[in-house]
Amino acid sequence: MAKRGFPVHKTNLIMSVKKYLEDNGREPRYLNKSKTPGRSWFEGFLKRHSEIKQKHAESLSKARAAVTQDHIHRWFDEIQDYFKENNLQDILRDPTRTFNGDESGFMLCPKSGNVLGPTKSKEDFYQRVSAEKEQITVMATFSADGKIVPLMLIFPYKKMPKAIVESIPENWALGRSDSGWLNSEVFYEYMSNHFIPYIKSSNITRPVVLFVDGHRSHLTTQVSKLCDVNGVILISLLPNTTHILQPADVAVFKPFKAGWAAAVRSWKFQHFPKEVTRYTFGSILRLVFDQYATPKTIKNGFRKSGIFPFEKNNVDYSKCIPNRNIDNLPEHTVDHVVSS
Repeated sequence: MAKRGFPVHKTNLIMSVKKYLEDNGREPRYLNKSKTPGRSWFEGFLKRHSEIKQKHAESLSKARAAVTQDHIHRWFDEIQDYFKENNLQDILRDPTRTFNGDESGFMLCPKSGNVLGPTKSKEDFYQRVSAEKEQITVMATFSADGKIVPLMLIFPYKKMPKAIVESIPENWALGRSDSGWLNSEVFYEYMSNHFIPYIKSSNITRPVVLFVDGHRSHLTTQVSKLCDVNGVILISLLPNTTHILQPADVAVFKPFKAGWAAAVRSWKFQHFPKEVTRYTFGSILRLVFDQYATPKTIKNGFRKSGIFPFEKNNVDYSKCIPNRNIDNLPEHTVDHVVSS
């Protein structure tokens, strides 16, 4: 997995073991308060597997964490080498087999912007704010040929209300998590019940490649095995580069969110004094998505990010820190944990 940009963290290992034990009706001898394998189990695991070692967390300066053109070039070269070593170069040349998946939050009550009022009035103007000041997480996956995998909306429910199920398009998916954000369980559900069935029903040649943000909480052994069995190659984008290398961020989500804010204002004007809620979110989002996530916009995102065609010279390096300036950045530590 390291060659594809996914270092294995202690958290990944613990959660993968917990899931394995639950699936097989077993319980480890050493559990902590959160009912996961604890410190004693982990120390025993390292003793039993001497070929594995845990490296200490490094404290990186902002200069080292900042992304430069050289960093991106090395990432492209490493990914190219991986596909070449495994005789998979044809995937990177096929837009129907190249995907990008991304999650983003959409506010139920976006910022209102400027409003109009009487010139001589000294009173301030206020927007009525929805009682539900929250955002809904949207998981979207696009292919380099401009197609869209039906969306998944993630809500903070234990049991999904029937009204929400009935409010979204039939082919969209729903996910549940305590926080309302994507986590490893929801990502597994998305891959197993949504993305993989989509590529199968669309008769897309496998294996395919799916470029994702390498958030460590999303990847588990179960997800990795699921992808391997079903011909999905997960590739982690270079950390801190989603605004440069993520097609969805580069071209789709910015106009999409601007369109969402405009659609919310329009809906509230037409339905005054009602507010946008979780129950009306899906129906409004569908109208905006169909308008802004066009094949042309999606293809442009893949091209400008260098993901398709897979070409490092297509990347917009103006968003990078110039190599010559990196030593002049102020110090700022960030956590960067590597294990092998």
